[in-house]
Amino acid sequence: MNRFRKQLLFLCDALLFLLAVAGYKFITVLLPYTEVGARGSFPKNVLLLYGCTVVAQLLFRTYDSLWRYAESREYLALLGAAICGFGAYEIFSRALLHEAISFVLLAAIASLWVLEMLAVRFSYRMYRTFSIQREQPGAVPVAIIGAGSAGVQLLDELQHNPNSRYHVQCFFDDDPAKVNKRIRGVPVSGLIS
Repeated sequence: MNRFRKQLLFLCDALLFLLAVAGYKFITVLLPYTEVGARGSFPKNVLLLYGCTVVAQLLFRTYDSLWRYAESREYLALLGAAICGFGAYEIFSRALLHEAISFVLLAAIASLWVLEMLAVRFSYRMYRTFSIQREQPGAVPVAIIGAGSAGVQLLDELQHNPNSRYHVQCFFDDDPAKVNKRIRGVPVSGLIS
């Protein structure tokens, strides 16, 4: 399955794009006054829009990321690729097709598609996290001393490693401001002393 990860993600994004366009078309059927611009050449515009966004996704290398370890950088790259792809569509549609989908409706399609892609990636990440974090029989309960960056890295490793025998119950830290707070769902129970 890992061999085809990129291809599956690409296919999923293509289906999400079609879903966003279908949502646009559904809204224009319900509210006919919302259909503005590019009526006659809508399929050409959609193909150009899809091509521009795919090229931007490839240039930003969003399909090379391991989304189970994604941080804000990967999500910002996904958003940046979408913005650049839709921007490129605006330029090319006016230069090649001499008409474009209205900017408001383009923004609606873009927003819906980006939200769908983010939702799929967040859902996958949550699924991976919860499937690994399930309480394993015989898991050793542990506390982490120090709720700083090293403690959080240790927590990440223990929570995301499927071979880990340890289940983190809490943190202890010298900083009184961290006590009674939570880090990735794990409480900071008290001071080290």
